[in-house]
Amino acid sequence: MDVDKGARTIDPKLDGAGLCIGIVAARFNEFFVGHLLSSCRRELRRHAVADVDVTIIWAPGSFELPVVARELIIAGSPDVVICLGCIIRGETSHYEHVAQESARGIARAALDTRTPVIYGVVTAENVEQAINRCGAKAGNRGADAALAAIAMARTVQAIETKRNSDPGSERHIVRSDIPYFKIVQIAKRYGVSRQAVYRWLASGKLEKPRMHPVDGSEYWLESDLPPMGT
Repeated sequence: MDVDKGARTIDPKLDGAGLCIGIVAARFNEFFVGHLLSSCRRELRRHAVADVDVTIIWAPGSFELPVVARELIIAGSPDVVICLGCIIRGETSHYEHVAQESARGIARAALDTRTPVIYGVVTAENVEQAINRCGAKAGNRGADAALAAIAMARTVQAIETKRNSDPGSERHIVRSDIPYFKIVQIAKRYGVSRQAVYRWLASGKLEKPRMHPVDGSEYWLESDLPPMGT
C-alpha cells in the first residue's frame, strides 16, 4: 500500500558526501568506546563521509559528553554530532545517575543548538552485555549512530531547504541563490549557527553581500552583521 501517495514526503538518501560530522567519545571504558568509534568511522566512510570532514574529540566520560558536544557545535557548526560512550552498571547507584544525565544532556544540547546530536552511548548491566553491544553478538552501537547521524543531518537540511524556499512559507524571501554550503561557510566564519544566518537573511537584517573587486567573491564586513542573539 502506498502510504505516501498524495503527501509531501521528506526521506533523504543516506549520502554522507560533504557532511561535516563531529564525534565526541568518552575516554572512560575506552576499550569498549574504541570499538564503537572504529565501527562508527567505518560506517561513515561507507556512506562517503570524508575523513577530513570528521572531527573527533575525547571527553573524560559519558557524563561530560553533552558539554563537549555543545561547545563543538558552537565552535565549529558541524551538521551533526555523534556522542559515543559506554556505561556499565556497578554496585552503587552511580550508573543510573550517569546514564540519565548523559541522555538528558545530549538531548538538551540538540534542542538548544538546533543541531542533531546522536546518542551512541551503550548502557550495559555487565561486561558481557557491553562486549555484545560493541560489536559482538548484538551489533555495534557505533555503526548504528553513524547511520542515524547521516539520516538526521540530511533530514534537517531538507527541512531547512524546503522551509526557506517554499513560496507558502513566511521565510520565502530568503535568497535562493545562496547555496547551502555557503550558508555553512558564513556560519563558521562569523561563529554563529546556520539557523542564525537563515534568520538574518529571512528578516532582511543581513543585507546583500559586498563584492570583492578582484576575484568577485561575496563577503560581509563585521559591521554588516546583525547584533548577536538577533
